[in-house]
Amino acid sequence: DRSRIANQLAQDIIMDIDHIYGFRTNFLEVYIKDDSLDREERIFNSYGLYTHTEQPNKTYLRSRGLDDKGSLYYAENFQFDLAPELKSRDDDDYDEQSFETVLRIREGKEHTKLLKMLNDLNDESKDFNAIFNTYFNEENYLTWLGINILLGNYDALSNGYLLYNPSNSSVWYFMPWEFDGIFKWM
Repeated sequence: DRSRIANQLAQDIIMDIDHIYGFRTNFLEVYIKDDSLDREERIFNSYGLYTHTEQPNKTYLRSRGLDDKGSLYYAENFQFDLAPELKSRDDDDYDEQSFETVLRIREGKEHTKLLKMLNDLNDESKDFNAIFNTYFNEENYLTWLGINILLGNYDALSNGYLLYNPSNSSVWYFMPWEFDGIFKWM
């Protein structure tokens, strides 16, 4: 399966690159023994090769020296626009299930900083460079962009990546996550 190899290769490449965080991955073969069978028939059967990827959660953040009280979102269908599904938890129309059709909540409970960033980013009366420098780390963004261009990860424009925001900062960081579509241009 090409996607397993692509994900493993991409995460291995990222591990040693500055300004970006990757995820530990490895291959594992899964064996299952059916205990409902008679004792002499109970043997371990291979169910195939799988890719195990470290999960983006509080433990991941802590192990990287990052703020585990920060927000972490997975982009499902996210275009950095003011999607109507994205609302603050204290909004009467807030619906977590609807919210997660755009950004899946991995960590964090409050979306106020996300919504402020999106409002400022989509306000055409504001200077884009000032807004970008307020909310994004340029080295992180350029590294994330470069990795996706070099690997041909065209899906990363609207999904398959993570956005991380430390609790004591307005800055958002890109974290590459899915690479199952890379190298299709070859």
